[in-house]
Amino acid sequence: MVQIEFYINNKLIDVTDADKLGIRLNRQIFKPAEFTSKDSQMSYTITIPNTVTNNKIFNYANVEEVKDKFNIEYDAKVYIDFILVFNGKFMLKEISETTYKGNLYVPVYKSVKDIFGDRTMNAPSNIPDKNKWWFNFYYNNADVITEWNYDVQLDMATNNKSKDCMFPFILYGLMPKVTKDPSKQVNGEQVGDFTDKDLYDSFVRMGFEDIPPAMNVMNTIQKMFEANDLSIEGTAFQDDKLKHLYMSYSNPSDYNQEWNYGNLCNINVSGNWETIKDKNRYISLFPSTHNLPKYERLLTKNSMNGTHYYVVDLLDSINSTITYTDSGSNITYNEWQYEQNDDRYIRKNCLITIPKSGWYKVTLNSQLYLCDGGENQNWTDPITKQRYIQTRTERNSKWNNWFGQKEYEIQVLRDYAESDFGLDNRGIVGYYFKPNLPQNNTFNGNSTDNYPKYFPQNQKPLIVDPSADSRFVCGLHFGRRKGNENYNPKVTDGATTCNTMYVKSGWSWDNTFYQKQRIYNLYDNNHWVHFWGDIEAELSDVEADDDVATLAWNSGDVYKNRCILNDISLPQSIETYDLKSGGGQASCIIWLEEGEHLTVAAVGESGVYRREGHSVKRDYGCWVADNINFSLSIEPFRTDITYNKQLSNGEPSLDDNGNPVTHSWNDSIFTEDGFLKDKINLFSFLPSEIKVNDFIDNICKAFNLRLSQPEKGKFRLDVKQVKELGKNGVVDFENKFNIKQRTNEPLGLPSEINIKFSINEDEEGYVSTNEDGGGTFVTGAVDGSTIEQSSTFSYCWYKDIRFTKRDNTIAIDAVPIISKHEVWENPTPDDYSEMQKKWYTDLPLRFFYPDDVIGIDGDYDFNSRIFKIGSQYANLMRVKNDYDITMKNILDYKNVEHSILNNYFTLITTNDTNYTTIETYLTAEEYELLDGRNLIKLNSDLYYVSEISGYDPLMKQKTQIKLIRKI
Repeated sequence: MVQIEFYINNKLIDVTDADKLGIRLNRQIFKPAEFTSKDSQMSYTITIPNTVTNNKIFNYANVEEVKDKFNIEYDAKVYIDFILVFNGKFMLKEISETTYKGNLYVPVYKSVKDIFGDRTMNAPSNIPDKNKWWFNFYYNNADVITEWNYDVQLDMATNNKSKDCMFPFILYGLMPKVTKDPSKQVNGEQVGDFTDKDLYDSFVRMGFEDIPPAMNVMNTIQKMFEANDLSIEGTAFQDDKLKHLYMSYSNPSDYNQEWNYGNLCNINVSGNWETIKDKNRYISLFPSTHNLPKYERLLTKNSMNGTHYYVVDLLDSINSTITYTDSGSNITYNEWQYEQNDDRYIRKNCLITIPKSGWYKVTLNSQLYLCDGGENQNWTDPITKQRYIQTRTERNSKWNNWFGQKEYEIQVLRDYAESDFGLDNRGIVGYYFKPNLPQNNTFNGNSTDNYPKYFPQNQKPLIVDPSADSRFVCGLHFGRRKGNENYNPKVTDGATTCNTMYVKSGWSWDNTFYQKQRIYNLYDNNHWVHFWGDIEAELSDVEADDDVATLAWNSGDVYKNRCILNDISLPQSIETYDLKSGGGQASCIIWLEEGEHLTVAAVGESGVYRREGHSVKRDYGCWVADNINFSLSIEPFRTDITYNKQLSNGEPSLDDNGNPVTHSWNDSIFTEDGFLKDKINLFSFLPSEIKVNDFIDNICKAFNLRLSQPEKGKFRLDVKQVKELGKNGVVDFENKFNIKQRTNEPLGLPSEINIKFSINEDEEGYVSTNEDGGGTFVTGAVDGSTIEQSSTFSYCWYKDIRFTKRDNTIAIDAVPIISKHEVWENPTPDDYSEMQKKWYTDLPLRFFYPDDVIGIDGDYDFNSRIFKIGSQYANLMRVKNDYDITMKNILDYKNVEHSILNNYFTLITTNDTNYTTIETYLTAEEYELLDGRNLIKLNSDLYYVSEISGYDPLMKQKTQIKLIRKI
């Protein structure tokens, strides 16, 4: 007699009559058209008697008042003669006075669409605080990358563990390089002289943004579920071939990578510059290039308001000596020979790039020393014929070049990411009248049309209106001009004017000036300003003649167009050491946009040449700075633009007491939503345009995985092919069934099964290899149809890149290439300058495995610190398309051993075009054996089990078995 045990929620059901119970099971194991094995089971309707025990098990669902009785999934297990033949769920379908009726089933695969909705991978939860996947990223940042990559390699090879991410060397375009010589021309166009496109050399300038983390696929899935308070487990997470799988970075090319910019944004550049080096070097009758003075040849001469000015970019010049520290990868420094016939003329270019939009502390320190030479001393550059003169005269007359008669400035400039600092039309910006201050230079009696006028105190801040120069940030102003052109009448003849300067916050006072964007700038201007010419109507309650002005100096607490930083530690000062030298420090907190650049420029009026006999030549030659010392510091402050308490015109907001709202130099904050410090959020590096549910569905599709939900809040991700078809053994049915009693029906098997990746045929990898990573499986059927399945992920191609070894020979390494062919199409580097701007991080995701760390000892004898990131060095990971530690896997769909196709999909080859269907009685042992792991032997042939229908544990009804002949 067959013994049946039926458990609901691990409680034994009362079975008064096994015949009336009516358990009949269906099992689907393999469907050829789906090329996947499964073990899907369900039953016909089961009738359970209404007993006291069963009523209790079903929570008295037979009582009318009980609600939701048909919306409950019960755990169900069926044992036949102590053999587990079913493990799944049971759901009620009908309740009568004497019975419960329902069905056994294995839950259908659940979709994650209802859980994640439209949320994307970089923000999988609708609760912002849960969208945090923290990764410790302490300073020194490049060392973190090196150490982490070593841990990834060690854990995979030794501990069989996987890390959340790694940092591989991947080409998302051309390698970012600087030119050997920007002056090189091709067909009359200046293109620069670059090294070969496939050569990694000393001209490569990598930034952290060039090496975004490659995320572990399975860890990413778990983290996205955890962000929604859900758990996910399953055999896919124990599969070594999947556990160590990583994916490329994929986001729009303009997507802001959220690095720990609180650590990576500290920039310091300092240096010294001279107009002429070795001014007094001896020049013989037959001079050689090495006994001549060295002239600055990157001076720009401009005219403004009838005055000539000479301008030099101190961070892009010949006679600068530059040093810098950079905690990130914000500085690109390059040197190249500027004069072909004189190797002393080396151009130094130091480019500062702002990595993230936000408030920054900007501090300029500088000391300016004018050249004190002989009465008639001057120099002429023999190549450019440019004249250079000194500052000395017998007396402080109007013909000298001292601070008393000429103006000089050190300026910090920005370019708004337009690669133009406006040097070609630059002069001084520290005007006391238009276009800077909203006032004219007319001192006309007591006419109210010209008053009042405002002037900064000596050595106090001068605010520069954007209409004067919107690229200006802050700076130092030395010197004055007499007459009515541009002077501060409050500074007497015996004083030498000097001011710190800051660009005005807000919009220009001049409504006719086109200002691209509002400027946000905070500076210390908590000082009285002088104003001259009060209108009497403004000073008295009585009416006065509007045409009458009180022309007298007054001092008032004027805050117009000012914003105060109320902190005594604000670094700001300026002084003149004498009439030919001075120095100072200007500091502000300014909002800068990602991608724009900053530099330091020196500006000075053209000189007056005075010879013996007191004859003079105006605008004779450029001013000479014996030397300028300078340093520029840039520090991250905060990212909340609302920190600005200014009105749109730049005036400060007032508090409840009518006092200006203040800011503090020490208000820096480093928050999870601002400038991060010591960590990065890995979620922010995931795709921002791929939905979570699409990603998971496509992962299941790409690797033939099964997603299920066994209970509320818990999911499973399993490898479908847990039991390989026919691999365990053979069940002999020769004496159990006569082949003459079989029936046949069409198999419906296609002739070919094609599985492939999503291929962009414009990619360099495809163009150069014509490889798509796809595979074709020929089934043997002759119906001519083809089943095609395309993954949304891409195949990972590799390109040979040359590296310089320690002995200066070349080593070649295969590097993943994720870029379009257009940047590689020209085999010469003539278009490098233009093509390296193209960045292809928006191409589809692709997969790879860690290999080893590039640059380790014995690795092609590479330099151990090969990858320079900013001013730091790191070792990046080498990756590959195959895994072969515990089991082998190749990341393609070719019909070869160990490919994705053969590791994760069930493929059979048959010379039959039909199913063979038989009917027989099955024991519980036989039913358990026919789960796909074993073949059936019948009529001296071997058959796969495809489907079982109507299995009767009591063996009173025959079971129908659908078979497929094995070739």
